[in-house]
Amino acid sequence: MVATELAGVFSKIRAGSTQGKVYVAGVTECEDCACNEFEIGNFGGNEVAGTYLGMFDGFHRFQSTERSTGDQALTLITSGQDVCCRYIANVGVENTENIIAYYEIQCSNPRVEDSLESAWVAGTCVNYLACQTLSGVSTDPFIIDILFEQCTGSGGSTVSRYSEDYGVTFEAAQEIENGASAILGFDIAKVGTAVLAGATGQVRIANDGSAWSDYGDPLPTDFVPTSIWIPRYELGSTTVFNNGTSSPEYIVFSSIEDGDGETMYRVESGGTVFTPITPTISAVKGVAVGTDCIAMPFKSGAVIAAVADFGGDTHLITSDDTGATWDDRGQVADDALYIRFRRGDISLLQLFLANGTTDVTVSPSGGVNLIAKQSPTLTQLIGIEPFG
Repeated sequence: MVATELAGVFSKIRAGSTQGKVYVAGVTECEDCACNEFEIGNFGGNEVAGTYLGMFDGFHRFQSTERSTGDQALTLITSGQDVCCRYIANVGVENTENIIAYYEIQCSNPRVEDSLESAWVAGTCVNYLACQTLSGVSTDPFIIDILFEQCTGSGGSTVSRYSEDYGVTFEAAQEIENGASAILGFDIAKVGTAVLAGATGQVRIANDGSAWSDYGDPLPTDFVPTSIWIPRYELGSTTVFNNGTSSPEYIVFSSIEDGDGETMYRVESGGTVFTPITPTISAVKGVAVGTDCIAMPFKSGAVIAAVADFGGDTHLITSDDTGATWDDRGQVADDALYIRFRRGDISLLQLFLANGTTDVTVSPSGGVNLIAKQSPTLTQLIGIEPFG
């Protein structure tokens, strides 16, 4: 199995409840990439080659034509050297094993021979693409599918990509928020197909790779949906599945206080009822330290663990009543960002914390006892996913 190489900074990955379904999310920068579709063409009087066959599963499909030099070739060009598309990936359809050379010219570079790069590099903005078979040895035409990123606006966008085959192939990017510079909260339903993502003033929803749309009511004023968790069970329950494709319940945690002085909510009734569950230590309110700083056990809608900043000190906190009350489990590393429960644990107690540059912290007791384990890296540990 060979995974697809994705362009952009995809910092989040979530696996769905159905085998093979995977989402990734991240940021794509569009400042230098006003994306228009390529046309069959060439530069400097060079011979034009290729035929456009249309769109297939989000990819542009092209077929080569034979040139006077006796090779099969495809040449693609935009309307100007500053009009570019971001090349994402290609999939061979027919006879692409005969291709022996790929060329690109990156965005804003003059379209001359000296600007040619001898590869198609995923993630580069380009104004020219070409590929060919061996000159003088005519073969059957090749057919190739090419994916270009459709950038919208300036300043970047948060986007998701969806796969149904364990990441072997991904569908075209779906924009979460235009003009965004960082991914916010992002989580997938543990039962069902819903995915939620944070945006400015709003949580958004998608299902099975669909386009994103606003979910429920707008967030409270000034609330930033930094971290989102969709529990397997309805909030407060250990028996009723939270499996709606259109109305999942969730927890959302902000990196700043909102207009009401709150930082965390449990959200129900299709995203329309916000109940504050802001954690405090000695009257100091906790704020989210990252996009993966809250977690709940797979088998509970009541137990929550979080890593939060309380006035400059980072603490591990837990709740066994869906945030109605909180227990302070002690200070952890200032650069701790990521916490998870072991997925198969039926005790609802086995916690794993990526404790920054310090260690991997494990708790068999829901945070009561913390055990330091050696980190696999000397740099900041930014993720941990315990299974089994």
